[in-house]
Amino acid sequence: RTNVFEPLHLSDIGLADQLAVVPHATTGYRAEDGSYRRAEYLDMSIPVGAGSAFSSASALLAYTEALFGARLISSASLTQMTAPHIGQYGYGWEVQRAPSSHTRVSHLGDINGFSAFLAHYVESGLTVVVLCNQERVSVRAIGDSLAASTLRAMSIPQE
Repeated sequence: RTNVFEPLHLSDIGLADQLAVVPHATTGYRAEDGSYRRAEYLDMSIPVGAGSAFSSASALLAYTEALFGARLISSASLTQMTAPHIGQYGYGWEVQRAPSSHTRVSHLGDINGFSAFLAHYVESGLTVVVLCNQERVSVRAIGDSLAASTLRAMSIPQE
């Protein structure tokens, strides 16, 4: 918080605290038998980094712009972080050629009641954030569709 979120003025991003009141927080849902129900309870202090984070789309965009703009870590560290090390996976990021033929650095998350996808397209600088308060939603497909439409509008060549 002190070294990353506060210097970037990201007040609506952090780690879940079960007792804290988080402004603008939403409830997570799951689809069941044609209707929606609240997602199964999960104490968010248990998964820690794997799902205990909360954020707004605008805070994730600001964080991503700072990260890829070399304001959080050096360019050399960013290159190492976003290089594939195991298959297509770097340090916390999946790195691959997107259907648009651009390098997509992304992270996908899914936990009780929530699905999220963040993708940064290196060549264009485009960042797409998809947050959903329903589990098991195809947020990657939604993000890819948004990115394809935006890249076309930006007149960046497509496949």
